[in-house]
Amino acid sequence: MKTKKTLALLLALLLAFSLLAGCGSPGTDAPKTTNAPTANPGGDPTANPTEAPAGKSDKIMQIGTSQSCSTLDPVNGYDYWYTIRYGVGETLLKFGLDMSPSPWLAAEMPTVSADNLTWTVKLRDDVTFSTGEKLTGEKAKAALERQYAESGLAKGYFALKEIKAEGQTLTITTEAPVPIMPYLLADPVFVIYDTADLTDVADKGPIATGPFVFKSFDATTRNCSVLRNDNYWGGQVNIGGIDFTMLADASTLSMSLQNGELDAAYGINVEDISRFEADPGYTVLTSPSGRTT
Repeated sequence: MKTKKTLALLLALLLAFSLLAGCGSPGTDAPKTTNAPTANPGGDPTANPTEAPAGKSDKIMQIGTSQSCSTLDPVNGYDYWYTIRYGVGETLLKFGLDMSPSPWLAAEMPTVSADNLTWTVKLRDDVTFSTGEKLTGEKAKAALERQYAESGLAKGYFALKEIKAEGQTLTITTEAPVPIMPYLLADPVFVIYDTADLTDVADKGPIATGPFVFKSFDATTRNCSVLRNDNYWGGQVNIGGIDFTMLADASTLSMSLQNGELDAAYGINVEDISRFEADPGYTVLTSPSGRTT
C-alpha cells in the first residue's frame, strides 16, 4: 500500500505552523516511542540525545519547498518569514484563515489609547523561549526594536515613537494613528526572539518561542533542519524534527514527492495538482492567502 503523503499547495502561515509542528495540547494521547532526538536549547541541539518522553515520536519529517531563506537572521530581507515558517518563532498576534488577527504570544487583543497613538499589549505569562527562560515585556520589546531598527521592511509599516515595557505589558506609541496595528503585529516581520545573544545568528538562527529549534542551515543549498523544542510552552511537540529541502525546480519537487523522498511538499505547480488530487495516496491542502499566488 502506498504511504500516504501530504501535499501543501498554498499553506497559510497559521496552517503551516499547525501541520508541521504536530503539536498537541498537554495530555494529548499519542503513540509511545523512545530514543527520539531531543534538542538542547541554548547549545548544540544535536548533542546528548535522551530517551523521549511518552507520547513523542522520533520521526524526522521530510518537507520539500520551492522557497527558502538566504540566512536565518530575521532582519535580513524577508528571512523573518522562515523563522515562523520553520516553526521556530512566533508573533504577538496571528492571522486566522479568515485573515483576522487573534492573540498568540499576547494574552488578549491590544487596546488603543483615546488619541489612537498608544497600543497596549499584555503578554501571556506562561511563555518561555527554547532555553526555558521566560518571555517578558523587556525581551519582547528588544526583539520588536531590533526588527524595526534593522529591517528596512519593518520601517515601512508605521512611524514608531517608542516602545515601553513594564512586566508583561508592552506599550507601542506611534507618531500618527495606525488603526491596523493588530494586523501589523501579526506580520512575521515582528517575530519575537531573544536578542541577548545573536552570535552567528545568520547561520545558527535566533532562540525563540516556537515548537522547534534550529539544528542546521546550509547557505549554499538553503536547506534547513529543525528539532523539537522540549520546552515548548504550547504543549507537546509530537515529532522529532523536520528537514526542509529547497527544490526550486517544480518538476523535481513533484517527482521527489511521488517517489517517496518527501513526506510533504510546499509550492507544487498548479498544473501538477490535478495529478495528486486524482491519487488517493495523497492529500492536497489549500487555504486562503493574503497574497496573489
